[in-house]
Amino acid sequence: MNNNHYIIAVVIYVALAYILALIGKPAELAGFTVVGALALVFLKLDSFKEFSGGGITAKLRDDVKSMGVDLDKMKLKETEPEIESESEGLPQEIVELKDKDPNAEKALLALNNAKWTWRSIGGVAKEISQKPSEALTTLELLRISGLVEEGRSRTGTKLWSPTVRGSIVSAIIESGKNNNGA
Repeated sequence: MNNNHYIIAVVIYVALAYILALIGKPAELAGFTVVGALALVFLKLDSFKEFSGGGITAKLRDDVKSMGVDLDKMKLKETEPEIESESEGLPQEIVELKDKDPNAEKALLALNNAKWTWRSIGGVAKEISQKPSEALTTLELLRISGLVEEGRSRTGTKLWSPTVRGSIVSAIIESGKNNNGA
């Protein structure tokens, strides 16, 4: 409702309340006042953050604005993504690493396994179905690329963990797999 219409409604409301008061109708005036006031509030509902009256308490403005955002999220969820080629959408460095070592992507994802911060060569090799010597070659390639770092356990065993950049690249790979339904 535009502002001019609202002003006209307020004037009519006040005029009717005044007429009821002049003719001596207190019960009708009380009822009209409550109902009219609530009607005017509901006409301007989008401009209130919260209001309380007539036994009703409501908080509105933030919820009304966020509904549009929620609807947009629902539309996105219901929209099927475009089917991309296997390497489309992946960071260029992973595409290049996959050309050098087809297991680089699997190894990076294995290192980002939420159960462990640091992984042993044997654990990574088992998860990506490689021999430990092959997994070590893959991990060295990822280390040279700056996607993983090497550390040592208390006993001196080599351990591997993704760098921040490696974790970001891994998340991009994961989101691409989830979007493509792989």
